Amino acid sequence: MQVEAIATGETVQDGKAAFQQYGLMNHGSILGNGAYYGEDYTAETLELKVEHMREYYAQEEHGAGYDSLGFLQLEVAFTEGYAAARGLAFYEGSLVQTLFWARLPGDTLIILGTAIYVADLIRKRFVLRSSADDPSVDDMAVAEGIIDDD
Repeated sequence: MQVEAIATGETVQDGKAAFQQYGLMNHGSILGNGAYYGEDYTAETLELKVEHMREYYAQEEHGAGYDSLGFLQLEVAFTEGYAAARGLAFYEGSLVQTLFWARLPGDTLIILGTAIYVADLIRKRFVLRSSADDPSVDDMAVAEGIIDDD
């Protein structure tokens, strides 16, 4: 296997000179060497690398961005493969089942609230419009003079 050099001794010396010329030894550190204040450039670089690699592999393997994939499913996809993340065993796992059942009360409230809202809209639109006895019908009526009778 042939290894290609990414830097020569001369470019390393030039980088060191630039680092010292701009006083970067007093701000930030690389591989633990440098100042005690400022950025840790090694950690920042590793964080960016992880962020971009996650996005790259999410796009490459799943055709979607990292943020759009479920965290648990993505973890299984990276450690065990795509088939395992989409398989029945994943969905039958205890943690996934616990999360499923933990969501149920909230989902039920949302469905119930939507049903009540729709029922109220139907009642106001069809039932109350035909009832002259209900005072809330006036609130929904168009004010006189807004629409011509022609």
